[in-house]
Amino acid sequence: MADPSHRPSTPATTTVMVGLDDERRALGRARRAVAAKLTKLAAIDGGGADALADEYIASVVLGAVERMQQDLVVFGRVDDDRPWRIGLYGIDDRGDQLVVDWRAPFAEAFYQASFDDPFGLARRVSYVGCIDDLFVEDFGSGTVAGSSPLLGELARHRSSTMRAAVATLQSEQDALVRRDPRDRLVLRGGPGTGKTVVGLHRAAWLVYNDQRITADRILVIGPSDRFLRFVASVLPTLGEARVMQTTFERLLGAASPIGGDERWVALLDAFEASLFAPGPIKVGWRTIPPDEIAELIDRLAPRPLPWRDRRKIFVSALAARYELSTSAVSRAASDAWPACTTNQAMARLRRRSVLSALGADETFIDAWIASDGDGAVRDEVRARFEGVPARYSHVIVDEAQDLTLLQLRAVRRRAAGL
Repeated sequence: MADPSHRPSTPATTTVMVGLDDERRALGRARRAVAAKLTKLAAIDGGGADALADEYIASVVLGAVERMQQDLVVFGRVDDDRPWRIGLYGIDDRGDQLVVDWRAPFAEAFYQASFDDPFGLARRVSYVGCIDDLFVEDFGSGTVAGSSPLLGELARHRSSTMRAAVATLQSEQDALVRRDPRDRLVLRGGPGTGKTVVGLHRAAWLVYNDQRITADRILVIGPSDRFLRFVASVLPTLGEARVMQTTFERLLGAASPIGGDERWVALLDAFEASLFAPGPIKVGWRTIPPDEIAELIDRLAPRPLPWRDRRKIFVSALAARYELSTSAVSRAASDAWPACTTNQAMARLRRRSVLSALGADETFIDAWIASDGDGAVRDEVRARFEGVPARYSHVIVDEAQDLTLLQLRAVRRRAAGL
């Protein structure tokens, strides 16, 4: 097995030869190993201590089968004291590591090694096409070699600048892909600079390396169905096919120009505040004084919880303090802290009188009432009154510069830890 921490301080010396026929034979052996493992996996049926264990075993087997049913693509190899092939997913044969998964820490050297810092490697071999040619970078001698015109030209120009240019873009992209899972990344660049490719590679890398998550805990949001088709075709080639993929329209609903107005945040803050009416609450023969109600509302209202949860705490606190039933207190407190669902809040926010009382100007009100609504506005209201429907360990957004403030807030709510 490849040791993820293995990185010699100086380039290794090895007499291992590099030839097209050898590489093709190695790929053939790896593919035969994949076929053999699929045969073994197909024969696994239960074997656990109980039904729950059997279910777990079945899910693990299914995941392995789904991965190995993808064609085993190998990108090249790196050599230290032996050659290590780097590919779509890892495969071994009776303890001999035939291919190392490109997402494994050990494989980082394949993408990051350079003549200035070879990561302790003797050489890197990149496959051209379906092993139609080999691009060999020998870190010990400082030479590059290959049979194609481009590689031949590179071999004749051995300056440090030319050598560095060969892998600069690839290594920079790979460095972004392999950033700490806790990092928040914003990729900026013009069209065609590889932002989307980096984002999708990072999704696959995160599934492999962040043990806190599984593939269905990553959300990829794109601008169009065309983007989703691209994602659906690319992610399986990176070793992952179960990442959640959607567009903003599918996730939130249709957008409208007025929904992108940044005044919505302050308007909704004011709307929430307007619902409170801290007066006396009478439950049976007992009256709870208004100053006590106001104090409790002031304490609970700022908490970062949905409206319904804060109201539940409010009712429970009063019921416990006065030894009353929560249902009786809830009914009696309907004016001081009313129950309010997403639908009820949205209905109120469609009324001109309510919007005027909140300080919205007539132009804003006219545009909102004339619209068919806005998915991001509704999502913001739902988050405030009922909570976030789902959270993900990681959220990746394509074309994020086109998002409105409320759409960005919707992304942030769904990303755990943000």
